[in-house]
Amino acid sequence: MTIETRDESIPGAITPRLRGWLESVVERGASDLLLVADARPSLKINGAVTPLDGAAPLASDDIAAAVVPALPPHARRLFAERGIDGTSSAMASSSRSKAPASDAAASTHGRTL
Repeated sequence: MTIETRDESIPGAITPRLRGWLESVVERGASDLLLVADARPSLKINGAVTPLDGAAPLASDDIAAAVVPALPPHARRLFAERGIDGTSSAMASSSRSKAPASDAAASTHGRTL
């Protein structure tokens, strides 16, 4: 399955990197896409976390560059104002970020970046 993409200059556009990760989610039947600073992008498949083959650890800036362009305008504003830790007060003290695959491109709950 291929994920539709739009012009990256348009808010809500999916970057090529994010599209690749999301295609892996669909192709491998994953329930979650995990993007964690200083770790390889990973998928949760049947309850097990599996790093993506050949992927290098991500810096927080790498994650933001891939995901922020896909956020709707209100989520971009929140990210600009609060950063990644400010998007969820319940998760602010955690260094890990997990997003259900279905919400990976459009949500800020649960520290989706």
